[in-house]
Amino acid sequence: MSVANNDILHVVIQAQLSDGTIVQNRKRFLALLASPLSDATILNSVKTWVETLYAHPATWVMQSTELDDGTVDIITWNAAESFWEVTQNVGIYSPLDTFANVGEALPNQCAAFVIGNTARPKSKGRCFVFPFGETSQDHGILVGGALSDLGDFAAQYIADQAIAGDTLQSGIVREATSDWLGFITASFGDVIGTQRRRRVGIGA
Repeated sequence: MSVANNDILHVVIQAQLSDGTIVQNRKRFLALLASPLSDATILNSVKTWVETLYAHPATWVMQSTELDDGTVDIITWNAAESFWEVTQNVGIYSPLDTFANVGEALPNQCAAFVIGNTARPKSKGRCFVFPFGETSQDHGILVGGALSDLGDFAAQYIADQAIAGDTLQSGIVREATSDWLGFITASFGDVIGTQRRRRVGIGA
């Protein structure tokens, strides 16, 4: 199988925390290709992108956190039923991590995050960084080094990925329409965020 021009990739980034909790982030890319690329080429490019992304905050993420195997799928807009569906599995990639914080961990639900902004003000992407150690913050406010590394993480989050002379464009899909929206800027702040938890089957 291969990935063709204008295919939209749905990437799952997964990690396991020290207590066994599984956490995930989702990422979308639009493949802008002169000709189709093999699944293996795509998986290697995604792996490199994920490793580069999480290398930026590695000093602050708990050493006990481990990046797990992630998945890449192609999603397509189902016009008849108005939803995005997985139409092709590209495969599994196995990223390596360099997380290094050995201090006390912040609670699992507390994490720094970044936002990818699009040309449509209300359509944004959000990515939580895996839990930091307590040394990353002072009374809930990120210290200078952690904030600087979060800025590098944000820049990478919205960056396109070069691949074999082509591009994987970074952005999001609108959940209720067939629109693709590329990222144009990133936003982030110095306040630790709290991730919402939902019961299985409730919400998105």
